[in-house]
Amino acid sequence: MKYEFNNRFRTKSVLASVLKQSNRVSGHLHDQELFLLNRVSRIAGASAITLCIGLTTILSPTSTAQSLEQITPLPESAIDLNAEIHVNTSDISAEQILGAQDEITTMYDSHDPYEYFDTLTDIEQRSIIAALKRDPSSLQQRQETRLAAQSDPYKIYISGLEMLSCINLVDVVSCGIANQAATKANNEAVARYPGDSLRNGKGDAFRHCSWNALMTIRIGSNGAERIATNHETIGDGPADENAMDLFNNAQGRQIGAGFINSKDETSALAICALWTNLGRLKTLK
Repeated sequence: MKYEFNNRFRTKSVLASVLKQSNRVSGHLHDQELFLLNRVSRIAGASAITLCIGLTTILSPTSTAQSLEQITPLPESAIDLNAEIHVNTSDISAEQILGAQDEITTMYDSHDPYEYFDTLTDIEQRSIIAALKRDPSSLQQRQETRLAAQSDPYKIYISGLEMLSCINLVDVVSCGIANQAATKANNEAVARYPGDSLRNGKGDAFRHCSWNALMTIRIGSNGAERIATNHETIGDGPADENAMDLFNNAQGRQIGAGFINSKDETSALAICALWTNLGRLKTLK
């Protein structure tokens, strides 16, 4: 439905004022919504009411119109759609790769392979990564049990070589937090965008945006960027899908940066959903 410019302008002004006041008004969200709709209806009529109903279903009670105005999408020119981040193993010798085999066995026999890996030196970590890159089948066999429960091929998860690379590039704690954020982003995407949109559609865009927004809020933008870009690099998907994901990842970090202080993850996810529905995120279908 299209709205007249004057109605949209006046609605936006009133909405900003009312939402700011709502933080000082006690009572339930239902009461705040009625107050909002009564004020707006006097100015913009039925079309404005329809618009506000849509917005109140998207925004959490703590969100404000000011937040929506302050957080704006990054221009595509500011995003490197060919970005790659990976662990450099070019200096690892064949002898070091051979020597890493015993360390790999010890690592996977330990109580927590990833925590064990985190205790190793940088050269030891990169030697293991180089060995697993050369013979990924051994890693795949060791990971079968761990990955058995993750049957969704489009789910963002961090495990195996990607987790080891993540630990080397960032740290084990941040990578664990990123994995938790990935699970939440996936669950939210499935709930909001069921069906085939989870592959290259709106659900996919929302998931990547949400994952990066949550990571940024929890571990900071730099760590989130390194983890997400490493994810795309190791995934080695089609160029158009990688470019789409890198774009949506960057927009998610842009949103998350606006909520680092407040830790308001609900509002961050709401903006990811809003940008998805407005077509501000990239999809391939």
